[in-house]
Amino acid sequence: MINSSRPLVFRPIKARSVRIGAGARKGLSLPLPKALKIRPTLGRVKEALFDILSARIDGCTFLDLYAGTGSIGLEAHSRGASTVIFVEQNRKTAALLHRNVARYCTSMPPEQPSTLRIHILDVEAYLSNTRHRTTPVDIIFSDPPYDAPVSHTFMDRVTRGNWLQPDGLLVVEHRFKHPTDDTCGSFSKTATYRYGDSALSVYEPTSTPSTVSEL
Repeated sequence: MINSSRPLVFRPIKARSVRIGAGARKGLSLPLPKALKIRPTLGRVKEALFDILSARIDGCTFLDLYAGTGSIGLEAHSRGASTVIFVEQNRKTAALLHRNVARYCTSMPPEQPSTLRIHILDVEAYLSNTRHRTTPVDIIFSDPPYDAPVSHTFMDRVTRGNWLQPDGLLVVEHRFKHPTDDTCGSFSKTATYRYGDSALSVYEPTSTPSTVSEL
């Protein structure tokens, strides 16, 4: 029973935040409650990712797997992606993702079309069901659970399901100590960029030998 003689005190939820770094929504803050154990992509890794993608972002269809807060997909949209699709399995995290997307959309001018879709599904289940794929996407970014090696099944389903355009790009964020496969179907790993314990591995439809850069 609540004692009505005492005023109720609602303490604000302690939260961190991540920010949109560039583009139409530069500076927009996206809350990241401490209660949710989410490891957002580090700022320098995100900056490096969009340096890699810079020539491809404008007008692209962007698939953000293990989307978490949605900060990567929303950054892509802010920088010019025409469509962003988020896939996140955890329902509590997905609730935060919905709030962040809503916050992002309310800051958009009405004349700017918004194509932002959220799927609350296991990533491998999503990829195995081609009904979700109306057309191949231009860029896939995947940030799977950090301490686990990247699943071979995931890599296989990306290509067998024809999720990528023939000239598309797949970028996987992972622990450097858990290297990814050199090939993913018809896509080859063309580069791995290291940032401390983290790494970005880039796959393109080419047989160019892969390189490792430490930044």
